[in-house]
Amino acid sequence: MTTTTEKQLPELLNDLGVTLKAEQIDHPESAPKWAIDHARAYRVTVKYDGKSTSLFFYSGNAIKGGPSVADVVYALARDYDSSCYTLKEFGEEFGWSFETVETYKAVKRNGAKFKRLFPIEATRLSIAESEY
Repeated sequence: MTTTTEKQLPELLNDLGVTLKAEQIDHPESAPKWAIDHARAYRVTVKYDGKSTSLFFYSGNAIKGGPSVADVVYALARDYDSSCYTLKEFGEEFGWSFETVETYKAVKRNGAKFKRLFPIEATRLSIAESEY
């Protein structure tokens, strides 16, 4: 029998019934400056266990096709991890620029969405332990 930590993220998400709908859109006004020239924008809805959340997702222009469920959930999980930092810690970890505060706020919003969709205590979903 395969344990949760031995499964790769796409398989684990499929087993949990996580679904995704991604629609390519024009960049919203809230798009980060780096994404406007270097990434495609998507409106993404992720569903799990009767709950859903929507967010904007940006994928580099060199990447063909839209984001996968694993891409989006992994990014949300990373935002969740980073959202636990203070602004000072965030800037020290990822570097300071004129966009740091804007990025930090976006990470905090997406981190909260991840936590509402995947209560850590309930699912014991550990992105860090998966073989993404």
